[in-house]
Amino acid sequence: MIRLTVEQGPGLGACMIAAFGCGLYDSLEAVTKAFVHYKEATFLPNPKNVARYEQIYQIWKEAYQTTAGLSHQLVEFNDEG
Repeated sequence: MIRLTVEQGPGLGACMIAAFGCGLYDSLEAVTKAFVHYKEATFLPNPKNVARYEQIYQIWKEAYQTTAGLSHQLVEFNDEG
């Protein structure tokens, strides 16, 4: 796993989209180059935690399935505007 230098990745993503939407950058690639930076350390999964990883993955899948429809509705809403 490679980590960002900031702890609030979703907040950073929102700022990136806002910066692009306001015209501060010409492309999403330019925004990414300006905002996204990675920590030097790379982490590998701990084999002892496989069962815990599976548990959190199942929770993530449920959360995704629960919110996927809302995400699609938001995309359609924005496309109409």
